[in-house]
Amino acid sequence: MRKHTSHDKYRCIVKSCEEVYYRLDKVRQHLVTAHSSFDDCGCACDGFSSISIPLIMMHVHASEFRHMFNFRTSYSITKPLEYRRSCLVSSCKSTVHIKYMREHLSTHSSLERYNDAQHIREAGYDPKTLDIICPVCQHRTSMLSSFADHIESSHLVTDWEYFKSLKEAYKYCYLASYTLWRREPLHSFNFKKVQETIRNHYLQIEWNSADHHVRYLKDYEELRPHRAMILFHWPEFGDHPIFDDIRQDD
Repeated sequence: MRKHTSHDKYRCIVKSCEEVYYRLDKVRQHLVTAHSSFDDCGCACDGFSSISIPLIMMHVHASEFRHMFNFRTSYSITKPLEYRRSCLVSSCKSTVHIKYMREHLSTHSSLERYNDAQHIREAGYDPKTLDIICPVCQHRTSMLSSFADHIESSHLVTDWEYFKSLKEAYKYCYLASYTLWRREPLHSFNFKKVQETIRNHYLQIEWNSADHHVRYLKDYEELRPHRAMILFHWPEFGDHPIFDDIRQDD
């Protein structure tokens, strides 16, 4: 039988936990099922020990390492945390994709939810109606997509209708989902046929600066105290520049 070495050990990244595992899938399962998404944790990579953030945000931090061989372990450990959540009812051991959390909670009786009302409420849900509650203004929505729209329309941009039309225009650009949030130019390709021969078409790439969207972005500092809770419900929010301070430790 193969013997494990110190290099095979996966330590739990939650600071109050000393569990150690020899298999990647085991430490992943442990993180999702044994800890709250808001437990304080550190980075598994050498040189990043000073970072201290909620567990739900660790995937955003570790995503910087996904192409770095020496640090890839941190990304591998935290990858499931992007979408997987432990059920908020303490007697249930299920893990659920956040997209289906509300649906899953509805399978539990009202008594079960009442008994764990504080835990459910701390995760941003109304224990009775299962509405998702905005951590900034307490606005209620019944769908994750509506929650995301509310955060953008009420807390991220000044002209939601225009910004929504801009998103529609760039919906086929895989970069647009997060580039539109950034205070820097968004570039789009405009191909012009500049020469045509019998056998070849030559295309010139003309870069067009599309930075007019910047003036529709709000100062997002009011969201900083709530960013972990927003990320809990809306994983794509991890692309927002509000997380730039944790993408790498200076």
